[in-house]
Amino acid sequence: QLEGSFIRLIQQAQHSLFIGTPYFIPSKRLLAELLTALKRGVLLTVIIPYTADHLLVQEASFSSLRRLLKAGADVFQYKKGFYHAKTIVVDDKLCDIGTANFDKRSLFLNKEINCIIYDGAFIAHLKEIIKKDINDSEPMSLAVLIKPNLLRSVKESIAGALSHFL
Repeated sequence: QLEGSFIRLIQQAQHSLFIGTPYFIPSKRLLAELLTALKRGVLLTVIIPYTADHLLVQEASFSSLRRLLKAGADVFQYKKGFYHAKTIVVDDKLCDIGTANFDKRSLFLNKEINCIIYDGAFIAHLKEIIKKDINDSEPMSLAVLIKPNLLRSVKESIAGALSHFL
C-alpha cells in the first residue's frame, strides 16, 4: 500500500517534489515514477544524510541517485548530524510525514504510518525548515558517484543484493 501511495504522490507533482529521508532505496516502480516526473519537468530535490548510520545503506542508494542526478534531480547530503526526517512535499500543496523511509524495507517489510497534510501554513513552515536543512547540506556530485572506485563498486553490489533488508 505504501508504494502505491508514494507513486500517487509523485504522479500528482506538477512543479516540484521534495523527498527527505534517512534511507533512499526506492523500488523499481518508485524510481521509474521519479524519472518520469523529471521528464515532465518536475523539479526533484532529495535530502539524505551525509553519514549513514547503517552499513551499506549509502551504497544501496547510489545506483538510484546516479540515475536521478543524470536526469536533473538535486540531491543534498545533510551534514549537521544525522538526517532523520521522513517527508515528501508535492507542489507546496501537500506533504506526507510519518514513520516510513523512502526504502524497500519501509515499503514492503515494516508496518509504517504516515499522514498527508494539506494545510498551507503548515507546509509553508515545513518549507522553511527544509530550506535550512538544504543550507546545512552539501550537494551530491554525479562526478563523484561515477568516478571509478573498486571498494564502492563491491559494496554497491553487496548492498544491491541486500537492499530489501537495509
